Amino acid sequence: MNDTNGDVFLEVKVSPLSERFSVEGFNRWTGRLHVRVSEPATDGKANRELVERMSDLLDRDVLVKSGHGSRRKTLIVKNTTSKRLKKVLP
Repeated sequence: MNDTNGDVFLEVKVSPLSERFSVEGFNRWTGRLHVRVSEPATDGKANRELVERMSDLLDRDVLVKSGHGSRRKTLIVKNTTSKRLKKVLP
């Protein structure tokens, strides 16, 4: 997680087509948060679910900065700090 001007860049690895949405926790080796989404990785469905669910979970606006077509993504979490996110995320 990197703080930049009141926003946080969050590195995630997304697993589409899971049984349900879940945040599995940080992988120490990759430095990424593992997130499972139920939608398929077609037509942006998995990205939309990821953004909507993470926004709800974090109570902040979330955007995909990079990795739109990849399982490895960088999210921007608006108006927060890494310290706050560490309290909310597993």
